Amino acid sequence: MAQRVGPGLVAAVMAGTLLEWYDAFLFAVAASYVGSAFFPSQNPLAQLASVFLTFSLGFFARPIGALLFGYLGDRYGRRVAMFWTLTLAGLATALIGVVPNYSA
Repeated sequence: MAQRVGPGLVAAVMAGTLLEWYDAFLFAVAASYVGSAFFPSQNPLAQLASVFLTFSLGFFARPIGALLFGYLGDRYGRRVAMFWTLTLAGLATALIGVVPNYSA
């Protein structure tokens, strides 16, 4: 039996997708600053390559997260999976703020 998709669910999915792409946009805009802070090199192209290679690791890890949180969602419910996804993402984001730069 198919479930009806309400406007609240559509709005939540759209908001999540918008925030995800906004995050990617901000990272791309700040790539040169991130490169100079965390990947010291005399070559700015090598800095940018290091930043975008690190960024690509997140995209390669997405299927692993989908398997893990898909299992959690099937086993314990979507609400639990969503709670842990948002909690871990927020914690990781907060911890990025305390990572020292290369010179430290």
